[in-house]
Amino acid sequence: MQFDKSEKCIIQSLEAETATPSSEALQSLTLQAKLYSLLAQVHERSGESNSIFKTDILFISSLNLFMKGNIESSIQTLGKAKEMRSKVLKRIQVEQPDVVLEQKQLTAKVG
Repeated sequence: MQFDKSEKCIIQSLEAETATPSSEALQSLTLQAKLYSLLAQVHERSGESNSIFKTDILFISSLNLFMKGNIESSIQTLGKAKEMRSKVLKRIQVEQPDVVLEQKQLTAKVG
């Protein structure tokens, strides 16, 4: 339940950020990358928390499918985060060369 609220909040933030006219601005791209990273963490952890509540065989098998879906969602979202970080890195090399090292480190964390 708590993960659902977190996911919804992050998705709403992403939708709002991408809907703005400045969504291709460097600051906006950086925020989008952070939100995608956070969303991937929520997807990953939402599968972990549910594994301890029931031991019923049918429940466990459906839970495994659910967790697999969360892991796949997490991987896809991490891919989006990495794509955004790469986009930021390309732009930052031209616009703000003094922070390239910091952005490379952030990109490496996502990848």
